[in-house]
Amino acid sequence: MNYIWEMVIKAKQNNLKSSKLFFKQGKDVSPWYEQSFSSLNQKEIENPIIEINSLYRFNNLFSKFLHEGFLENTEFKEKFFDLVIHFLSEIDLSKGISKESIYLLQLEEEIDVGVFGKEIEKNFKAFNKNEKDKILPILLTQLKLGSSMYNFRNALKSIYPDVLLYQMKEEPNRMLIYLGIKKNEKQIRKINFIIDMFLPIGYKTRIFWEKHFGVGAVEATLHLDEIELL
Repeated sequence: MNYIWEMVIKAKQNNLKSSKLFFKQGKDVSPWYEQSFSSLNQKEIENPIIEINSLYRFNNLFSKFLHEGFLENTEFKEKFFDLVIHFLSEIDLSKGISKESIYLLQLEEEIDVGVFGKEIEKNFKAFNKNEKDKILPILLTQLKLGSSMYNFRNALKSIYPDVLLYQMKEEPNRMLIYLGIKKNEKQIRKINFIIDMFLPIGYKTRIFWEKHFGVGAVEATLHLDEIELL
């Protein structure tokens, strides 16, 4: 939770109306965040008084206004600041933020607080922000339409563009997945998240990391020191 529009949405979810919120310029702010919470990982809005860093996105608007010599009436200055921030948050919500963006934000927060289980919550942390931005829309589509191999493939491709996915003729519900990368704890958590969240019920998988398995009549895959046996 970073932007003012996110704070307004989260406050509403906690039965705090936007009109009850009072925005103040934070005293100890980071140039990298719009929020100015005591903890960067704060996920709830429970206090109607919210400190923010207005210079994060609106430096041109507030840099002079926040100067100590600008306006002697401190009370009026604080109320005017709050009014402007409310106005900017409404612009965010009405024009800059789509319904899907709100749904994606809510979905990410549900995963982060363990709604889908502690294992899913832990594995989700292995993805960086860019990867989360890729995989969350696919997950949202799945939650709306149901699981499918199409969504599973899309999720795999979004994180592992060079992945090779094979379906066994003898066992159609068995999938072989070649990632072509080194196996480590973070990658294990990522692939487990994708399998747990996207693989349709009834399917089984086997993961191949750096070494491909041998494929008959394909000489490049038949070097014994470079393949895994099925």
